[in-house]
Amino acid sequence: MIDVQNSIMPSLTAFSLMLAIWQVADRHFWRARKRRQQLEAAQRALIQHYDALRKILNDPAPTLALKDMIVEFSDAISNREIAERLVTSFCDAAKSQKFSKASADDSKFINEIDALRISRPDLSDAIAQAVATGFMAMVLRWNKSAAMFESTMSMVVSNPRQEIIAAAKTAREQRKLSASNDLNGHHAVAA
Repeated sequence: MIDVQNSIMPSLTAFSLMLAIWQVADRHFWRARKRRQQLEAAQRALIQHYDALRKILNDPAPTLALKDMIVEFSDAISNREIAERLVTSFCDAAKSQKFSKASADDSKFINEIDALRISRPDLSDAIAQAVATGFMAMVLRWNKSAAMFESTMSMVVSNPRQEIIAAAKTAREQRKLSASNDLNGHHAVAA
């Protein structure tokens, strides 16, 4: 009987160990697969974002202030710190159901876009696409913000007014960062 136990125990131990290794590897595989899907979605969103951005910038209808805000927002897409701060503030706002109030500048953008919805729906759609795909690309680009995105961003992104307020807030963050970098001797290279 002892010989049977001695011969089975190493096999059972090896099987248990292999099962545990397989479960860990499987978990890592699915996490890597999910992350790849997030990055592919971010890439598709960036392509759509830049297509919409081109349409906005090449059209004479939007004011220079609106174009500047959209460009600054677009520049912020590649900034991890801004993305994480933005998503954190959205998560906090979504939990408390207290979203940002529109500043005077934000209200001007909202009113301009509302007017474009009537006179130029194609352009207002391009602005909505640039903002929504910009947010998507921004938050899916990094693990931390991507994880938070899944839980709360849908509440924010489904509200067009809140999207514009958030885009303007993001543009202001980018403007501050750019000004700080200029003061420190760092200059952005135009693409």
